[in-house]
Amino acid sequence: IDATQNLYRTGTGSPNVGGTTVSGINLQAPKKAVQEFETGRERAEKGKYEDALGHLKKALQIHGAYPAAYNEMGNIQRHLAHVALAEEMFHKAIEIDPKWLEPYLNLAKLQMANNDFSEMFKTTGKALALDANHPSLHFFQAVGFFNTSQLDAAEKEALLAEQNGRGGSIPEVQMLLGTVYEARGQKAEALARYRLFLKQAPASSSAAKVSAHVAALERELGKPDNAGIP
Repeated sequence: IDATQNLYRTGTGSPNVGGTTVSGINLQAPKKAVQEFETGRERAEKGKYEDALGHLKKALQIHGAYPAAYNEMGNIQRHLAHVALAEEMFHKAIEIDPKWLEPYLNLAKLQMANNDFSEMFKTTGKALALDANHPSLHFFQAVGFFNTSQLDAAEKEALLAEQNGRGGSIPEVQMLLGTVYEARGQKAEALARYRLFLKQAPASSSAAKVSAHVAALERELGKPDNAGIP
């Protein structure tokens, strides 16, 4: 799995855990700060990043303890490939509200995309202490373990991501598991996982390449096209 491809999709976490998907501290922001934040986010969605940053900075001038503004600035800096600035913004959001999961997820994604797995494991470790069953966090860890040649740990985390993906799947989990099994020589198990990936993400940019690999494995193993799909 090439982490630089940003193979992830955040999923829902678990109910009744220490971490939250909504920050109560964000709800304390005054109306004018919220207006500047919303304008900044709208500008960012249109690709007007410098204008967006200006509005988000105004939001923070009005209300400094506004983690959503720092988090959004982190997302913008990530789009601009300003890695250090993006990390700083996410860290500030976490510092203000250490129980809000979103900046942890964004920081971990950034670290994963930059192959900074030692720091990513620190981030995911803190986030998992808040929500031990969050599927995306387990997927990030699986990618990290795979890219540091820890296949058993990668498999364990990927299976946890699959088991906890209630209400939605992360197709790349199947790709990662297939790669793990193929690295071990377990080609039949790998084939089943690659087929699941194609079933879950038929429109993926990787679909053509994976389909070709599946066909090659099918020829090698002599398995029909519909075998191995639950």
